[in-house]
Amino acid sequence: MIVYPRAVHDAWLPVCAVKEVGAKPRRVLLHGQPLVISNGNNGPAVLHNRRPHRNVPLSNGTVEMGSVACP
Repeated sequence: MIVYPRAVHDAWLPVCAVKEVGAKPRRVLLHGQPLVISNGNNGPAVLHNRRPHRNVPLSNGTVEMGSVACP
């Protein structure tokens, strides 16, 4: 587990521009951590880029009804 200074945990950190989030999930790295960004029903959503049950990247999936679907 990576531990970051409290200032990092308590801050909003940009990972991409909203216009860069399209119809497919987008993979990004933040401090070496793989994340996936998608357009959710209430705006952009950010998750860890791994499915816990299969350990596959969510960024290989699709967006269905505002949620990232497993690949």
